[in-house]
Amino acid sequence: AASIGCDAINYSVGYSVADIEEYPVLLQLERLISQIATYVRSQGTVVVNSAGNGRLDMDAENILSLPTEADGVFGVAATGPIGFSWGDKQDDDESKWLTGDLLEEPTTDPAPYTNYGSAVDVSAGGGNYDLEEILSGNFRAYNDLVFSTIPGGYGWKAGTSMAAPQVAGAVALVRSLRPDASAEEVESLIQETAAMPDEGSTYHGAGTLDLLNLVKRAE
Repeated sequence: AASIGCDAINYSVGYSVADIEEYPVLLQLERLISQIATYVRSQGTVVVNSAGNGRLDMDAENILSLPTEADGVFGVAATGPIGFSWGDKQDDDESKWLTGDLLEEPTTDPAPYTNYGSAVDVSAGGGNYDLEEILSGNFRAYNDLVFSTIPGGYGWKAGTSMAAPQVAGAVALVRSLRPDASAEEVESLIQETAAMPDEGSTYHGAGTLDLLNLVKRAE
């Protein structure tokens, strides 16, 4: 991807290990990934990676989540609303569905599955869910997830793999406005224009993706 001049790599893969003492070879793999990421970024390509769906504190002892924790990888955690188009606070006016005072939880709420910790650079919408409501047959509760492509059509999804592509798209937006910006400059713009929710950097890194603010700054 870097050799043909791609602006971003959307790398929605990875795995986490809860005992790196048992698998020390993974530390070598982390160093290898960091070396590759350094080269890729030197070519102007941003490596965007989903932080993982294990609900793990990546800063905890013996936890290693790759490639998110490797240097040079731009890690994205997931957020999502609860109550979009349903719930006690809901209004019948669709134009108001995403306003904060009508949601049970805001769009910036950390998703219950997302990995978190200092390896997160930013957060973005990956879908949230109220499992009790879904299992009870409240099909409107699916609206808190992400409506995305699946084999043969479309379906409801949730995960950091839904969040990372939004950041990869943000990289493309910046490059459309600043084609000569380096990978470091693009990453810094995304982080500097992010909005910080109440949960702070543990779940959001520099903040949650703010496309409007990002585009205004990049223009």
